[in-house]
Amino acid sequence: MARPIYQYKPTKTTYNRPLGISLPFNAPSGKRSIDAAYDDPVEDAGSVFVQTYSTEEQAISNIKNLFMTAKGERYMQPDFGTMLRSLLFEQNVEDLQDMITETLEADIAKWLPYVTINKIDILQPEHDIIIRVRFKIYTTGANLVINILADENTYIVGDVETDTEPIESELVQINTGAY
Repeated sequence: MARPIYQYKPTKTTYNRPLGISLPFNAPSGKRSIDAAYDDPVEDAGSVFVQTYSTEEQAISNIKNLFMTAKGERYMQPDFGTMLRSLLFEQNVEDLQDMITETLEADIAKWLPYVTINKIDILQPEHDIIIRVRFKIYTTGANLVINILADENTYIVGDVETDTEPIESELVQINTGAY
């Protein structure tokens, strides 16, 4: 007597199961398709939080979460996060840029090993720090960039953009006036 042989054939061609939750939490809720670009508006799906549908979107949320978390802030994982907030109040010396670069590279390598940092640009106009992190998710992902703007009152992790500039370019201050 012969035994039947079965073969798995998926019936769905679209994958619409969310992988995680996107940051920040105060963004409007909605559903984003797999093929949607980062700048595309989301459709209202009636959910409470924006959900991520690709590993790249979830990795971007993980990067934002890492950057917005200070070391010692997370319960039961005191090593999670970065030292960026504490480095904001350090003396503005030449070594500060090296310390910021080292802490970002070490923390991303430890907590997000699937993210490859291409370059970190740091600009220090008077009382501010502007950090531009150029990265790639896995080795096949698109080149992306995220900006971190910090001063004595605010700490903002910006949205992710596609990196169109060559890696050899650097961040240059274009205005000299106070804002």
